[in-house]
Amino acid sequence: MWFQIELPQETEVSGVVLDSAGSSRDSPRGYKIEASSDGKTWSKPLTEGKGNKPIIEVSFKPTKAKFLKITQTGSVGGLYWSIHDLQVYGKAK
Repeated sequence: MWFQIELPQETEVSGVVLDSAGSSRDSPRGYKIEASSDGKTWSKPLTEGKGNKPIIEVSFKPTKAKFLKITQTGSVGGLYWSIHDLQVYGKAK
C-alpha cells in the first residue's frame, strides 16, 4: 500500500509527520519514503523505518521534490493503515 503527495511546485523537503492518532493501532509498521520530480521516476528511499506509535515523525536529508511517495512495508493481521493528518517539512530557515 502506498500514498503519494503532489506539492504545488518542486521544493526542498526534509521530513514528514504521519498522524494516525484517531486510529492509534493503524500506524504503519514499516515504511519507506521516496521523492520524484515528475511522479514517474522515483529516488532511492530517502528513509526507511518501522512505526510503533500513532504519530511518526521522520526526517531525511533535504531533497528537491514535487512528489513524495510513502509506502507501507510492514503489516499486522486484522489492522489497517490510517492517516488522519500528514505534514511535510520544508528546508529549515
